[in-house]
Amino acid sequence: MDMQRFSEENRRRCEHPKGFNHKLDSWSLSDWFTALLGELGEAANVAKKLNRVRDGIPGNKETEEELKAKLGRELADTYIYLDLLCQRVGVDLSACVRQAFFEKSIQIGYERWDITNPHTRRWLQENLPNELASQLARETTLPAEPEPVFKCPRCHAVRPRSEWGSRYGIATCQGCLSKGYVILPETLHGEQPREGGVS
Repeated sequence: MDMQRFSEENRRRCEHPKGFNHKLDSWSLSDWFTALLGELGEAANVAKKLNRVRDGIPGNKETEEELKAKLGRELADTYIYLDLLCQRVGVDLSACVRQAFFEKSIQIGYERWDITNPHTRRWLQENLPNELASQLARETTLPAEPEPVFKCPRCHAVRPRSEWGSRYGIATCQGCLSKGYVILPETLHGEQPREGGVS
């Protein structure tokens, strides 16, 4: 379930008579913030107990693994309340997260995306505002095209095209050529060096 679909289901459960039966606008913005911070406080309390584990301080009733699982649940509850708070004021949380993430990534020069990949380009176009997509395209350096490589029919070394030569019309690597090796056509059994690496 993506963030947008989750938000729709989250609100539906909140307001549905068989859910919490709680209309979003029945609470003010400050009410939702209070609920959100209550959940975040519960997560912080679990973090405090995990710090006890780290520092060897007694007092916990749960094991470290139980505390980690509990922290995950409290953080999940926090996210659920954050999403409801955003919907209460008409903020699209998923869109805001995407925009904030990409704006900061561009600002710090984080260029992890392979925009030569058509799937990545399509995803960026669908998820970035036009001005950010244009800025990303301008500021992201496209990787250089890799040099084609071939497999030598004699020594089987994989070399870039610049390291290849030819003798008697048969392509071979410069290493074999420099040693005076001859690749006779009848020894190839119909196999020729192929571009794009080793199969």
